[in-house]
Amino acid sequence: MARSRKRLLVVLAVPVLLAGCVQPPPLDVHLTWREVTPAGVVPAALAPSESGLVVAGTDMSDSAPSVVLATGETVPLVPSEPYAASARIVSATSAGGQLYLIGGRAGGAHANTRWTIWDGPATGPVTSRPQEFFTFGGEDAGPLLGTVIVDGRPIIVGSRGGTAGPDGALYAADGEVWHQLDTPDALHSANGVVLGFAAVAAVGSTVVVAGDSVQATEAGAVQTPALYYGTVGGDWRRLDLPVQPGTTGLRHATGIACEGTTCWVAGWAQHPIVWQVSLANGVVGQTTILTGDKPADQDPTALVAIVEGRPLVLTNASTPSAAVSCGDGWTSVAAPAQAIAVVGLGADAYVVAGDRLWRATLPAC
Repeated sequence: MARSRKRLLVVLAVPVLLAGCVQPPPLDVHLTWREVTPAGVVPAALAPSESGLVVAGTDMSDSAPSVVLATGETVPLVPSEPYAASARIVSATSAGGQLYLIGGRAGGAHANTRWTIWDGPATGPVTSRPQEFFTFGGEDAGPLLGTVIVDGRPIIVGSRGGTAGPDGALYAADGEVWHQLDTPDALHSANGVVLGFAAVAAVGSTVVVAGDSVQATEAGAVQTPALYYGTVGGDWRRLDLPVQPGTTGLRHATGIACEGTTCWVAGWAQHPIVWQVSLANGVVGQTTILTGDKPADQDPTALVAIVEGRPLVLTNASTPSAAVSCGDGWTSVAAPAQAIAVVGLGADAYVVAGDRLWRATLPAC
């Protein structure tokens, strides 16, 4: 999921060693996208489950939450508080037959997002769990990126305002009550270094967050895409991701998907870019610059999903396109515009774009 942070940035290029940077060679790969939006939902979030693909968002009037399976069955929801009754479901995660949802709806005098947390069987009913206001709210509240399953336990990852800028935030539940865990040092902004957090995944016991850091230098502010990873209650590390010297504009990581100990991180550094990272040794492997120019009216973002063991990257470039990996190369393919969520289920890629759900089958390389 993307996030917005109000920061005034003057991003200057600095010399960076970009090992293994390649342009995608042309490959004979084609995708045919078909709209498969199930009735009764304006989709915003997706999650594979044992019962099939979960499609979550709002009802057709955008006034109440809605969750359906891609096959058409409605997942019953039980809102237990006013903001839950009007929430837009922005994050969905399924594991062990359970479904975990995060809903958001602007409210209050400052129109801040009021978060609601839901759980229940994947086929329903899924119930919102009222929390103390300051658990996810208050003047230092930040975005919630999503729920990941760590050693069978749900962990919500987001951010909060700290003394020097945004800090990463991890939350765990005791029964139905959520509480914030201690923030690791690597997730704290500090004087001269402001951190950003955009997307989250989990690999076994490891939580992995894609984002960026902005460092103040004598020449100005320098933004660097970054990967943060560690264990709940354990050590964390920030891994800066390389970009080509001379790139301008926003330079950040906004999407992540992992398989085994290999993670694919997608973002922007003047053009879309994807990094292959090994969590086993913290090494950044192949780095690929993809085709595409930044959009005119919004921050550039990129999403990534693993489909049949291959990464698929979608961006909000000015000309809608995606990139799929085949063997040692990448190729650009057609994609729906305004993508906000992507998942792989078998050989199929599902994308939420333009308030619709789209499906395409990835052919063999």
